[in-house]
Amino acid sequence: MDGSKYSLPNTPDIFKAFGGQDNQFGHKLMALGSCLYDVCQGLVLDAVLAHYSSSERDLAFGHLQHTSSNDLILYDRGYSAYWLALAHIIKKRNFCMRIRSNFNKQTIAFEKSSKRDAVITLEPSAEMIAQAKEKGLSIEPVTVRLLKVKTTKGKYLLMTTLLDNTHYPRKDFADLYHMRWQIEEAYKTQKCRFEVENFSGESVLSIQQDYHACMLNHVLTAISCYYAQGYINKRVSKRKLAYKVNFSKAISSVKDILVSALNGFLLDVDIRQSLQSISKNLTAIRSGRSFERVKVRCRRAMLRKGYRYA
Repeated sequence: MDGSKYSLPNTPDIFKAFGGQDNQFGHKLMALGSCLYDVCQGLVLDAVLAHYSSSERDLAFGHLQHTSSNDLILYDRGYSAYWLALAHIIKKRNFCMRIRSNFNKQTIAFEKSSKRDAVITLEPSAEMIAQAKEKGLSIEPVTVRLLKVKTTKGKYLLMTTLLDNTHYPRKDFADLYHMRWQIEEAYKTQKCRFEVENFSGESVLSIQQDYHACMLNHVLTAISCYYAQGYINKRVSKRKLAYKVNFSKAISSVKDILVSALNGFLLDVDIRQSLQSISKNLTAIRSGRSFERVKVRCRRAMLRKGYRYA
């Protein structure tokens, strides 16, 4: 689970529904999106577009109802909270969460110690207990495992409910946490390829419709890529490198048949032809490559009119 902010058109109704923030251009209208994302299959499982001031933790709490008992949920460090960990324990959901070393006295002591792996029972403060009760959660023991992992980006402190160090050795958690990056790539795809922020209207309904249409399009494209991969595997079985579908090209192919599909006019032969077309656009998989992340600021005039609503 993770969240991302979206720039919105400037209208009074949208400002009332989603809010925003002040910057050098005036009052910038924005919304907070939150997503439950399958990092293995590339599927959006649940998504919501909420007010800019909403809490990512509260939105994550809502996503929990769409998870299963055999799911493992990955979180960045912005989600660390006793009550959210307690919610997972109550619902019997496993998680792996990056936390700050000053999360509580126990994590501070663990960070200072020479230990790299430890199982503890969280000792909540009175404030933490009050927050949990406010969420309607019954207080139960929260036993978690603390881990120090080292990655190419630095050292991380992780908290997880996967307590068995035999079945889940510490050395596997760096790669596990790195899988969380797939949702960041998904957000980049939605904003740069699907152009989700290029909204078709300036009403609250239009914003919500376009947002969820983007999520649906993302899911259908990911499913198409999954099945098209079967055609690719047969064609490249003797090549040195492995290959996958070019997702950007697949977006275009899926858009061509999307309207027919939603109206029930799509035939099986059309689907097969579409999958074969998608499978012709390949991207070689080259493992071990790493590039410096460069932030590019997008300045769309339609999103930065500088109007101020109050």
